[in-house]
Amino acid sequence: AGPNAPSGAHAVRITDLASAQAIASASYASRDAVLGAGTLTFQKGTYGNGAFSPNATFAAKAVTVAPSQNTLAGIRDAVNGAKIGVTASIVNDGTGSRLVFSSTDGAANSLKISVTDLDGNNTDGVGLSALSFDPLLTAGSGKNLVEMRPAKNATAIIDGISVTSGSNVITSAIDGLTFTALAVSPVAATISVEEDSSGIKAGVEGFVKSYNELIANIKKLTSFDGTTKRAGPLNGDATMRALQSELRNFITTKLASFGPLQSLNDLGITFDKAGVLTLDGTKLQKQIDTDRTAIAQLFAKSAQPSDSRVSFLKIGPNTKVGSYEIAISQVATQGTLAGNQDAQLTITTGVNDTLSATIDGIQATIVMPARTYSSVTELAADLQSRINGNTTLGAAGVGIVVSSTANRLAMTSNRYGAASTIGIGGNGATTLFGDTPTATAGVDVAGSIGDTAAQGNGQVLTGTGRANGMELKVSATTVGALGTVRYFEGLTAKLDARIAELVGPNGALKARTDGYAASSKALNTQMTEFNARLVRLEERYRRQYSTLDATLAKMSSTSAYLQQQLAAIAANRAAK
Repeated sequence: AGPNAPSGAHAVRITDLASAQAIASASYASRDAVLGAGTLTFQKGTYGNGAFSPNATFAAKAVTVAPSQNTLAGIRDAVNGAKIGVTASIVNDGTGSRLVFSSTDGAANSLKISVTDLDGNNTDGVGLSALSFDPLLTAGSGKNLVEMRPAKNATAIIDGISVTSGSNVITSAIDGLTFTALAVSPVAATISVEEDSSGIKAGVEGFVKSYNELIANIKKLTSFDGTTKRAGPLNGDATMRALQSELRNFITTKLASFGPLQSLNDLGITFDKAGVLTLDGTKLQKQIDTDRTAIAQLFAKSAQPSDSRVSFLKIGPNTKVGSYEIAISQVATQGTLAGNQDAQLTITTGVNDTLSATIDGIQATIVMPARTYSSVTELAADLQSRINGNTTLGAAGVGIVVSSTANRLAMTSNRYGAASTIGIGGNGATTLFGDTPTATAGVDVAGSIGDTAAQGNGQVLTGTGRANGMELKVSATTVGALGTVRYFEGLTAKLDARIAELVGPNGALKARTDGYAASSKALNTQMTEFNARLVRLEERYRRQYSTLDATLAKMSSTSAYLQQQLAAIAANRAAK
């Protein structure tokens, strides 16, 4: 169930499963039996009313079978190796080996196989042409495989309404809901769809939790414990105080939203007495049930065009918040090429079977099969399939639509803008489009977003000035005013931008961090110098104490000598 699936219950009963067509070759003696070499071109589509209508979503795909791959096994490997959405296998039916081609599910994926056989005959059933398959032809003349299983759509009865699907994965029967048909059943199953709001609720709860964790961390870093007399490492830091105040202001400020929610308080998020964010889960759930889009507008960036012909693509990093008027002076167009005479329905090898197509600047060669088409409509469908199936054009993302009016062919590029062009050449150009077909290049959309001219590229307008970087897709087919687009930055968008500034190369936190780093470096330098002074002072004291010690030793020796002399004098006096 996608975001647009409405709540409710649906009764679903599968009455038929989709199946893929399977077509098989004749039986051969072994998987090594030789058929031939050349090219197999696969198309998918619908057979009916005597015509084959190509599937517009599957372009013709060509598989080259080299002479070294001319056996059943070699052809199987070549087709599977090309990975074109067709599966080849070999089945032994008890009498021999048969090459089986399987398409994908759905009636619109019936196969048509055209052969370019190196033996020169593409439909006679000899050589590689034994694998040609066109149900509108006859056996031995182009219908040389046998259908073993038809392509079918899945069918279901949903709430009493019969529904068909080309696949067992049914995606478009109920808005926003996809389900898979697994088996046919006589009893309806009930599919119940309910809104899952757990992701939104978890996101809002996560925002509240993250904010509270950040504030708790800031308080811890800036705290002071009066009992232990210990301060946090950022106690008294002015930047931290300013940051805490700014974050609180972000949370409490009302926003100029174009949605019904103007602040977090409208969503049930408030501060308690301790400055901690709290969430009223009941109020949040009520808002989720009422208008989930408003919650997104409150938190994220959003842009809202007033005209359905304008689609918002993206916002640039320098786009300013505001309302912008949109005016278109030139609508985007696609490159076209229109034939100037009736298209010939008969294609002859080497005469008018080759087209050199240059589409949106990419050149490729298209080879048409030798045959006579039943109508210009069938020719147009086959030509479109082969051009869109060309590997060179496909790799460049180039595609076209081929249409027919009054037996004349016309081609329209899928691309819009000045780069959208179509040119045609080759020996088949004149017979299909005439000698002077009219080629018209596309043009880019032109106009303004706000009060400044915008840059056009295809259908995309890119704003300048205050709308610098805003991209809008314009699908309008007439010029004039296309209403307005309002750009609003929600709470978290603003908060993200502010956080980016704070932690950026010129931000306050970076400056403060650099300041602390510089202070630390200066303190380390001072400590180094102080330690050096202490070492020098110690050395000086040691020298002074050593000198004093030596002096004291000399004084002690002199004192002993004097004592000896005085004692001798005293002894001499006593003897006399």
